[in-house]
Amino acid sequence: MASFLQNRQVNRRELEIDGVPANEFKPRKNEVKGGVIFYHGWSSNKENQTFRASTIASFGFRVLVPDAINHGSRGEIDYDTEESLRQNFFPTVIQSVLEANSLLNYLREKINGGFLAVAGHSMGGFTAGGVFVHYPKIATQINVNGSCAWLETRNLLVDKPGSFADKVNIQGIDYELKKFDPYYNLDNLDERPLLLLHGEQDTSVPLAGQKIFYQAALSRYQNHPGRLNLITYDNLNHYYTTGMLAETIEWLFKVYQNRK
Repeated sequence: MASFLQNRQVNRRELEIDGVPANEFKPRKNEVKGGVIFYHGWSSNKENQTFRASTIASFGFRVLVPDAINHGSRGEIDYDTEESLRQNFFPTVIQSVLEANSLLNYLREKINGGFLAVAGHSMGGFTAGGVFVHYPKIATQINVNGSCAWLETRNLLVDKPGSFADKVNIQGIDYELKKFDPYYNLDNLDERPLLLLHGEQDTSVPLAGQKIFYQAALSRYQNHPGRLNLITYDNLNHYYTTGMLAETIEWLFKVYQNRK
């Protein structure tokens, strides 16, 4: 998506929060209902999310889109080989989870008591899932063609799952994937609203992985089953459609109304 697309209902600016470059989208006239961090996918960047983020913002949400490490203004790597994916995918995701606290604090100061949400597409969905289970003050998550069962999805994607380490090292510190993987942190969901959108023919991030998480999470939503929703799309591969964007915005409105 072209970064030059501008929505006249939204103010857009570039900023940096504790070393993390991001684009911020703020509605010009609407009451700010809440703040949203939107995470981009593997090989993408914050600029490519301009249309999505500005559309969400035009409905009254303050949206922050950060660049992940090795993406956009934070540099580039070879995104196309399995070796690069093996070495860089989960370190990128976990680094984004570690950086989320500063972004959330920034948004919390700006939204005047509104609610906080996280959303993401593809790798951004992995990231949003990890952020959601580790920051209990986030009201809701929208996960598009991503996975909240990291290790299960990894095992579906590679012939030799053992070739991917179960821990990553970031700046000299080892992090166990299970400590960040939402599938292994179901108790942290706390029945908070969670929307999963996924193409049934997704060849990049198989729907089967997200279904594994969904089935496991159902037991944590017995008191409020309507807060957990999986919507699948016939014949859709790894794309974020306008219909999915509409579902994203409708879900944010639903959570906003239920919290008033």
